[in-house]
Amino acid sequence: MHFLQNHYDQIIRYDLLNKYGKSNNFSQPVKIEINYINKSVNYKDLFTAMLALQIVTNQRSFFTRSKNSLVTVKIKKGDPIGCKVTLRKKKMTVFMETLIYRVFPKIKYFENLKLKSSKQKSCFDFSLIKLLQFAELEVNYRYFKNLKGINVSISFNSGSWEHVAFMLMSYKFPVEIVR
Repeated sequence: MHFLQNHYDQIIRYDLLNKYGKSNNFSQPVKIEINYINKSVNYKDLFTAMLALQIVTNQRSFFTRSKNSLVTVKIKKGDPIGCKVTLRKKKMTVFMETLIYRVFPKIKYFENLKLKSSKQKSCFDFSLIKLLQFAELEVNYRYFKNLKGINVSISFNSGSWEHVAFMLMSYKFPVEIVR
């Protein structure tokens, strides 16, 4: 069993029970979506991004296609403009562990991620600018040096913002709460 899953089972569930009176598992993170969006149709960048996401997450990614055509950027409707991975259950906890314990400590001058209060927001979004913070990609620097950042979205089942903030803080996620 992974550390974060064990931490949830042993500590966070009892904290949820004491603080909010919830004893179910529905407050746990449900999924993590990782998006890479390219501003132009450059297949070489898309394939390297797809391979990078596959190496980092150990799951196959798929292309996202444009919904509209943009003449100024020369993108037609249906052209691939990015790639996406959705992680659930065990792979989600493994990815969260790598973010918290291996990627965030490597970033120089790292400031905490900011969580802004909003009504009925049950997800937390942030961006990673440099993908080379992942050790798997750092080994093959020459292939992944031109990649841009990725967007990461962590979704929760609980509907309130306070539960999302409590869960992120209890997972020891480097989050600063801004009201």
